[in-house]
Amino acid sequence: LNKLQWCCIIIQCCSIAIIQYDVTTGLPMHETIAYALLTVATFITAASSVWNQLVIKGFEVPLNLQNTLLYTFGLLTSVGCYFFGPVKSE
Repeated sequence: LNKLQWCCIIIQCCSIAIIQYDVTTGLPMHETIAYALLTVATFITAASSVWNQLVIKGFEVPLNLQNTLLYTFGLLTSVGCYFFGPVKSE
């Protein structure tokens, strides 16, 4: 990552920390486990993004085809979750 990207990441993290702090009680808005799980999810997403980029660079296919496959898989996953996921109450 370059300096501008690191700067943006730091600004976003600080902004999230400020928003999640309840000034009236002096405590975070959620329990500690919620922030720990969020941190784990962030690291998993970052690692999978780097791995995905390394795998994609290894293929000699056009960028348009890569994007088409990526978005098609995302669409199928979303539709599958919508129809087969847990039922939400109205």
